[in-house]
This record gives sequence, C-alpha cells and structure tokens, in this order.
Amino acid sequence: MPATVASPTDAQVLPWRLRRLLNLFRMVVGGSVVVIYFSDTGSRQLGAQMPLLFLWTGIVYFCFSALSSFTVRAQRPVLSLQIYSQLVADIAAVTLLMYSSGGINSGLGGLLFIAIGVNSVILSRRMGIAFAAFATLAMLGEQTFIVLYGPPSTASYIQTGIIGIILFAAALAGYALGHRLRESEALAERRGIDLENLAQLNAHIIRRMRTGIVVVDEDNRVRLANNSALSNFGVTRAE
Repeated sequence: MPATVASPTDAQVLPWRLRRLLNLFRMVVGGSVVVIYFSDTGSRQLGAQMPLLFLWTGIVYFCFSALSSFTVRAQRPVLSLQIYSQLVADIAAVTLLMYSSGGINSGLGGLLFIAIGVNSVILSRRMGIAFAAFATLAMLGEQTFIVLYGPPSTASYIQTGIIGIILFAAALAGYALGHRLRESEALAERRGIDLENLAQLNAHIIRRMRTGIVVVDEDNRVRLANNSALSNFGVTRAE
C-alpha cells in the first residue's frame, strides 16, 4: 500500500497568512498617516518637522501594501523574496516617518516591533537578528542625521538603543515561537500520516479476513465490506 504523503502546501499556509495580515497592517498605517496629515491642521505632532515627507511616505507605503496584497495572493515571487523586500520597505517607511516627526521621541519606532517580531516567526534566527540590526542601524542613522541638523539630545540615543534591544528581543522571541510552531506542525503531520496508514492497513486486513464483515453507519449505509462478505452475498465490489 502506498504511504500517505502530506501536501507540500500545508506547511506554507501560516507564512502566507502572516503576509496577508502584515499587508493589512501596512495599509492601516499608510492610510492613518494620510488621515492624520489632513485632519491635524492645528498644532501638528506627527509629521511636524517635514509634513510633505510624512504625507508622501504614507501614500507610497499604502500603495506598496496594496501592490503587495496582489503578490501575496498570487504567491509570486517566492516567499523569501517577498519577506526581504517588504521588511526593507517597513524599515525604510518607519524611519522616514520618524524623521519627519522629529525622531525617536515621536514613538513611531514601535511600529518596527510588529514588523520584526512577526517576520521572525517565518525567518531563520540569523536573518531575524540581521533585520533587527538593520532596523537599529537605520534608527541610529536617522537620529544622527537629526542631531547634525537639529538640537542634539543624548536621551534620544539612549531611547534608540533601548528600542534596538527590544527589536533584537522581538526577533528572538518570534523565531522561538516560529520554531515551536514548525515542530508542532511537523509532529501533527507525522501523526496524521501514521493514522491514515494505520486505517489503510486495518481496512486491508479486514478485506483479507475469511470471516464476512460489513460495517454500516447509523443510516444503514455500507461503509466497508470485506471480500468474504461480498462472496456470501453474491455481489461484486462495484455492485
């Protein structure tokens, strides 16, 4: 009897589902940026330093998310390329939003927690840490640019370092969660295959028994009949 083989697409359900959720999150962020720009006409808090950069970053981020929703639905290009490109876009967009809003004190750096943490569930530990380092360097570069062209603030560097540490922690926590999920999924698939193979073996043994056996459900529909039972009834398996 051929062994039951798990479908190769089952292991890819979670990564693509996470991609759809992250795209929805990006669209919400991009749309919120546009809404905040046009609604906050008084004392502007977000986007106060460079309002136009704040607006266009939100527009481009929203359009990128809309385009990514089609690529995720089509599952083209490959998953790894989509993860890397979308993560780079997340880091670039959040960094520009932070810069246009006055830096790390705007609180927008927290948006990177979701991007790094959720993607680390899919990524390897090395790549998750690499993107956390890239995001931290981007925030440090953005803060350095503000210090060079604005009032210096040592506390801002301290806050940037704290956020960087949290990003590394989010990457490691996301990888640990993803590793546990993959192990559980692999175990469930193996047990499912074993159960299916055991059911096929039981059916094969029953059909070869000399004692006639007929299995019916609560509606008296025949679910299983071995060869001896068919011979006793004088019918073929097709009948």
